[in-house]
Amino acid sequence: MNKLIKIILCNSKYLKLLLLCVFIFSVGGYGIYYIKEKIILSKMSNKITKSFENYNKLLKSFEIQNSDPKKSLELLKHVADSNFSLALVLLGTYHITGELDVEINFRKGVELMEKGFKQEIIENKLKEIDSHEIKLYSQDPYYLDIIGYAYFEGDKSLPRDTEKGLKYIKQAADAGGYRACHRLGYAYLFGEYGIKSDIPKALKYLQIAADNNVPKAQFMLGFCYLDYNFQITQDVEKAIKYLTLAAHHVTEPHADAQYLLAKIVIHGSYGTPIDRQNGFKLMHESAKLGNREAQLYLGKLYLWGEKDFLIDKRKAEDLLQSSANNDNSDAQLLLGLLYMRGKEFSKDAKYGMHFLHKAADQNNWDAHFMLGTYYILGKNAGIDQNPERAIKHLKIAADNGHPGAQYDLSLCYAKGTYIEFNERKSMLYMKKAADQGLKKAIDFLKRIGK
Repeated sequence: MNKLIKIILCNSKYLKLLLLCVFIFSVGGYGIYYIKEKIILSKMSNKITKSFENYNKLLKSFEIQNSDPKKSLELLKHVADSNFSLALVLLGTYHITGELDVEINFRKGVELMEKGFKQEIIENKLKEIDSHEIKLYSQDPYYLDIIGYAYFEGDKSLPRDTEKGLKYIKQAADAGGYRACHRLGYAYLFGEYGIKSDIPKALKYLQIAADNNVPKAQFMLGFCYLDYNFQITQDVEKAIKYLTLAAHHVTEPHADAQYLLAKIVIHGSYGTPIDRQNGFKLMHESAKLGNREAQLYLGKLYLWGEKDFLIDKRKAEDLLQSSANNDNSDAQLLLGLLYMRGKEFSKDAKYGMHFLHKAADQNNWDAHFMLGTYYILGKNAGIDQNPERAIKHLKIAADNGHPGAQYDLSLCYAKGTYIEFNERKSMLYMKKAADQGLKKAIDFLKRIGK
């Protein structure tokens, strides 16, 4: 026995083995577990190194994002190809938001993001050997909200999946995502995305978002407290408070809040003090931010003038065109009529008909009526006469309740002008016009004893 001990002590190899055995038995199962983990982690060392290389490449991608977005995107895609979680999540996000001019494709977006969420579980093993903490993107409210939005809205590549969308949005809201709270509040308010309308829940989530400085939620909450249709007790003081917060938000002033608040203070609505100076200032700010209703409102003021406004036809035309180009059918109708008339602006029948058609395409029945009228007038309106188109537009307007179109179409049927004579249809449309209070239709029926 003494000889064996002497051999062990004199041989460093055997001595190390003895000490290792003593260590293992002294700590029991923990010693075995420790050795096993070290073996596993040593095998991961090459993956660890690769992970930090990817992290550095990603930092480089961020640094050149503004100066060279194309190169930045190439770097991001390269890192994503190596299954680095953050790169996968970011690239997926860009496929949903369209940042860096990435092609919007919701399916690609959610697939990349969900792959990134799974990959981060593997990468979090790094925490055991390094103090650098890897963020859990699958718990980040921003990314949860983005992927929830994609499932909520859907696109041509991804069918809408409200169940999945709601799951992610709720997770985002519960994780402190105030924008997700706004999205959830909106859904409960209007019963969107297959969610049953629930006003108390809507107010709860909107309140959280609004009190945490989300301008869209502040606007929506202010709107709710003004509108009776939501079965909410009207509270003008609260409404003005939240609309003001949204309108004057430091980084994201809300154009719709500016427009609504401007109208309230300009006209002294809801018993509020009139403040035209501040109101018109807000209206201009809203128009600059692209609010098409504010652009139309100011366009009319500059067109016809008011005590606070001098007529400025150049400004009027610019504002009305901006509103019309923002798909405001009322602005398109007005601009179309102004160009056809040629009094306020230079006459341009081609441009006028262009805007009238754009308004009609948005189911503006007044636009359909005017198109019908102009196609009958033909050369007198500065265009080629087209009876077929005239009857088509008059009929669309008449069948959608436009009394002027009903009256004109009735006369066409009565005289057989541009359309086959039909006494029954003539009387039908004339009575419809009269029932809506159109005086000349009422007088016509009286003259013929009907």
